Amino acid sequence: MHEDIKYTCSQCGRKFSQKCHLNRHILLVHKGCVKIQCSQCESKFTLKHNLLKHVNTVHKSVNFPC
Repeated sequence: MHEDIKYTCSQCGRKFSQKCHLNRHILLVHKGCVKIQCSQCESKFTLKHNLLKHVNTVHKSVNFPC
């Protein structure tokens, strides 16, 4: 189980199977990327996709497919 995990974040210990996922994590979580704020509430997101998912689920009461 979890044999594919090769990369560990040195700052928080989170583990990733691909180096590009680790790099994205570091950029988004630890380097403080610019966050996009929802125009309808105080929520902020690092990825536009997550903002759209939030708007569709929270503000439009529509379930977003996983």
